Amino acid sequence: MDQTSRNVLIIDDSYEDATLISRMLEKNPNVRYEIEIVNNYCDAALRLTTPFDICLLDQNLGGATGLDLLRTVEGTLLPGPVIMVTGSSSQWLDESALEAGVCDYLPKQELTPALLDRSIRYAMTKFSKDKELRRIASHDSLTDAFNRRYFSELCDRALDDFNVCGRVDNLSIVYIDIDNFKSINDTHGHQAGDLVLCIISKRIANRIRANEVLARIGGDEFAIYIPDSSKEQVEAEVTRLRNTIAEPIDIGDGKKLIVEASIGVSRYPDQGKSIEDLLKQADAEMYSDKEDHRAPPHPVRASAH
Repeated sequence: MDQTSRNVLIIDDSYEDATLISRMLEKNPNVRYEIEIVNNYCDAALRLTTPFDICLLDQNLGGATGLDLLRTVEGTLLPGPVIMVTGSSSQWLDESALEAGVCDYLPKQELTPALLDRSIRYAMTKFSKDKELRRIASHDSLTDAFNRRYFSELCDRALDDFNVCGRVDNLSIVYIDIDNFKSINDTHGHQAGDLVLCIISKRIANRIRANEVLARIGGDEFAIYIPDSSKEQVEAEVTRLRNTIAEPIDIGDGKKLIVEASIGVSRYPDQGKSIEDLLKQADAEMYSDKEDHRAPPHPVRASAH
């Protein structure tokens, strides 16, 4: 029988304990575990929002705790199930860990290969069943972009990481507003307006990089979280986004619209040290840009075939 393969992230400040857990995992003949060990809070904060099949998290992480880590990430942002495996055993910690988003809680002193295997299977099943609920909580129902709540949580987590770990990153917020969107609804109907929003959202999502995040934060407003990019790189991306958005949109009945957008950019930490300040500054930059985009969306007759 072929082995099942799983990627396991072990976050534990004790290399000895992490090695012991790894050896327990290796005793399962039916599963091949690809194991990655992270032993400090700052590296774990970066790693915990990237894909894994299962995460085994200790409570004690040097000067910080596993609960601190979970609270910066938030349950809706976790890409996989988390089990807290810790030597700090208490009912308070058990309940607090579950409230913070873990799927199970295992005291290290009670750990056995069989118990660990059962807990992993349980956690993965539970996480999979809850996936749709998490998606509803984090996504905009019309465009399938992330919603404002998710976006704010993501940015807050990133800024917390910078402050806790002493990092300063090239983080930018791009604020996009569809020009004259009301006239689209008034002239062509709300169904056409919804279609325009969905198409533009999909175009932007296909254009941005894997580590960037698109969210719909208002009726005709979108925001993009852009990490690890210089000012010049962000400016080039904004130019590409303008061109992508301005491509003709087929709204049916042989009608096409060319829609433009006003775009503003803010950068951390020069233009704000909180997500609300960064959004406010990017919004202000967007309104300055909007002064140059006063023409209404114009129709383009579809070519005959």
